[in-house]
Amino acid sequence: MADSKPMAAIGSYEMALPFQAVGVKSVILTADNRNTFESELEKLAREDYAVVFIQEDLFVEFAGKVEEINDKYQTSVLPVPGPSGA
Repeated sequence: MADSKPMAAIGSYEMALPFQAVGVKSVILTADNRNTFESELEKLAREDYAVVFIQEDLFVEFAGKVEEINDKYQTSVLPVPGPSGA
């Protein structure tokens, strides 16, 4: 049986907290640390996370970085709605 790889979620507290409740690593971004998104995503990809769920507005805002990660690493980066919905 293959080893399972970890998963993570990046977004606001409200978006990421439910993921944390089921064992997914949560990276909470606020207005003060939103500029760390690209480095956080790159770090998770380098650490061989299988899937990183990204709050939809971040996914759109940082589309270039998301595409780079999807091309360069085996990590799948997927958008999920934020607290205000899709």
